Amino acid sequence: RSIFKPFIFVDDVKLVPKVQSPSFGNDDPAKKIPRFQEKPDRRHELYKAHEWARSLLENDQDKGQKLMKIMLDLEKQGLEAMEDILS
Repeated sequence: RSIFKPFIFVDDVKLVPKVQSPSFGNDDPAKKIPRFQEKPDRRHELYKAHEWARSLLENDQDKGQKLMKIMLDLEKQGLEAMEDILS
C-alpha cells in the first residue's frame, strides 16, 4: 500500500520542506571521516506520516476506516479540482 505523493514537473518548482530528507550538514555520516559509521534517520515528515497511516490501517480497524474515508474524500477533492483546472 502507498499514499500517493503527487508531483507536478514545472519550471521553478518550489520544493516542500515536509518531503525533503533532513539535512545534517557537516555531521552527515557521508561527509565524516571515516565515512558511514552512523546511520542517520533520513525519513522526511511525509514518509513518517505514511508509516503512521499504514500502521493505523493495519492495526486499528475503526480508526483505519475513518482515516481511509478522509483520504478518499481528499483524493476526490483533488481530482475534482484538477478536472476544473483542465476544463
